[in-house]
Amino acid sequence: MDDSRPEDPLGVLSQEILRKLRLATEAETKEDREIICEEVFCDISGQLEQAAKERLHIHHPGPVCFFEVLAPYYYQNNIPADTLLYFCKRLWGLPYLAPTFALLLHRWLLLRREAGGIEQRQKHVNVLMYGSRQLFLGDVQSGIKKFGALFHFLSQEVVLSPNRQHLDELPAQARENVLSVVAAYIPYYHPPGVGHSKPHISEQPRSC
Repeated sequence: MDDSRPEDPLGVLSQEILRKLRLATEAETKEDREIICEEVFCDISGQLEQAAKERLHIHHPGPVCFFEVLAPYYYQNNIPADTLLYFCKRLWGLPYLAPTFALLLHRWLLLRREAGGIEQRQKHVNVLMYGSRQLFLGDVQSGIKKFGALFHFLSQEVVLSPNRQHLDELPAQARENVLSVVAAYIPYYHPPGVGHSKPHISEQPRSC
């Protein structure tokens, strides 16, 4: 289903993200491109206000980050996801790009086998895991678990999923990369003796 009508609030959010990334690709200097990419990252890792949560029918009482609702949106909408991928590929290598790529497209790329093109899947997953490592390392260094829900997705819905379908469908090197990232950070996000209930990404807020 592809539904990015202007009256769709998630569609509007997606259009704004795509607009900014397009501006980044058109910027004349590397510094300007970096500034815009940083702004996009701060936008999607920021928290929804109560009014926005109500409009999106989010009933969770705690903080919710924008990317928590945008990642499922891109999973369900191929056209905006493909457009986002197109702009990201034109901005490879810039700071904040890989973490933004990971936060927004992890569901689309790992749960849809043909997302982004099967022949490019290895590279896409490598960038996704590189961005995830940056996010998780930032959590460890800060002593928080802001991106714990992303880790929960990788560990519980991909690596430890009962049927292993999504993991087994990955190219061998990509599969090893996902396993390596999850193995490296599972002691931090899921320490022994602690329950593995799904965390909220923004349960311990921090500024961008």
